Amino acid sequence: MIDMYVIKIGGSVYENIENIVKDLPNDEICIVHGGAKIVTSIAEKMGIKQKFVVSPSGIRSRYTDWDTMMVFQMVIAGRINKDIVRMLIKYGRKAIGLCGIDNSIIIGERKKKLIVVENGRKRLIEGGYTGKIKKINIDFIRKLSSMGIIPVIGSVALSEEYEPLNINADTLAVILASLLKSPGVIFLTDVDGVLDKNGKTIPEIRLSRLNSLEVGYGMKRKLFEISRFHIPKSYIYNGLRTKPLSDPVGTVIIDDRN
Repeated sequence: MIDMYVIKIGGSVYENIENIVKDLPNDEICIVHGGAKIVTSIAEKMGIKQKFVVSPSGIRSRYTDWDTMMVFQMVIAGRINKDIVRMLIKYGRKAIGLCGIDNSIIIGERKKKLIVVENGRKRLIEGGYTGKIKKINIDFIRKLSSMGIIPVIGSVALSEEYEPLNINADTLAVILASLLKSPGVIFLTDVDGVLDKNGKTIPEIRLSRLNSLEVGYGMKRKLFEISRFHIPKSYIYNGLRTKPLSDPVGTVIIDDRN
């Protein structure tokens, strides 16, 4: 079985997609992408106000109502996904654009209720259309790769009630890498990897020491997602560089846990 790397392209580096595609390795790869910032921009232009909620643990996240979900589906499964595929084809790669709905490749569970904090008090609200990944059709993804086709997967899943769901793209990339038994997953972001409290890049992180690491909340959350599964190496690189993969700046995360 040939190793397949998972590359997650963040919405913050979407503007640099041509340089990213030109610099992709010739290995078998699977591309995952989100695009929340672009969804926000387009939703607001359409007059769909975006709502954000805070969990009891202090996590701020988007509330995905039906109208916002429709924008997610349109932007992630449509515009961003096809732009990446189009660029891959331009540079001689075979590619197919998918989201979790296509061939039911990602089945998710809709969060029926959410506990949020408003004005210092906890409230129970409808869960909207945010989902948790339950199952991925890995055989189908491997089949595409065996045909020399790069799967480009947007972070929209299908619920068991046949609803579209907004899922976390970082989580999707990590779960895919785990199921594919990938030797590594690469996250392309808009910063020079994991930064310490002085703003300097941490070149290497060992997951056995993750709890003692002092980094920003957003990056800590990404590292937590990585730590949930055993992936030998993960990479967080600046995806805005001219050659983000062959001349990278960032952090290598090594799973040294027994």
